[in-house]
Amino acid sequence: MNDIYSEGKLQFTSRLHARQIQYKLKQAGYVYETDSQRIRPSAYGVMWRRVWEKGGYVCTMRTAGNMASFKAYGVNKRESIYADTRQVYNNVAGRTKVFENCQAEQRKTTKIVFGIFDYLLGLNIGYDFTARCTKKGLPIRVATWTAFTHLLHELHPSAKPWQVHRAIKARYTNAPENKKLKELLATRRPEGLPVGTIKV
Repeated sequence: MNDIYSEGKLQFTSRLHARQIQYKLKQAGYVYETDSQRIRPSAYGVMWRRVWEKGGYVCTMRTAGNMASFKAYGVNKRESIYADTRQVYNNVAGRTKVFENCQAEQRKTTKIVFGIFDYLLGLNIGYDFTARCTKKGLPIRVATWTAFTHLLHELHPSAKPWQVHRAIKARYTNAPENKKLKELLATRRPEGLPVGTIKV
């Protein structure tokens, strides 16, 4: 066992192995859930978990006396206690972490959204993302966000709504909500908006 994860379990192969693993867990800050903190060399296996409670981590472990109690203790999420709070799911080597995937998708969506913003503003034909819902500003606002929605759908149809929303809010706080953007997408696409000229 090279690494100790915040949640896990391990079956012992010998009494010496049982002592070594329990000692290593104790060195890492884990304590037994019972009053006795003595190492149990005759145990079948050990289970441990680290939980965030009231502003700090509580690290506990328990030993299993037989295979049934060992199997009954579930272990789902594991994260290395030596790598802050980076999550490693199932400890499969080479598997891309879910959080890193989400970050990469968000970066891609933000880049495309900002590219559309810059493109539409660079056309100098009256598009304004900050136009308000006044008598004069409403037609400009509708035209601008309609063009944006159609271009986004053509460039990045798989974009998740929450990623688009986060990217938009990074530049414009008065943007329409996702429901309104869907309604604008259902309208007719504005003419003269070549997708190929957008730099993303």
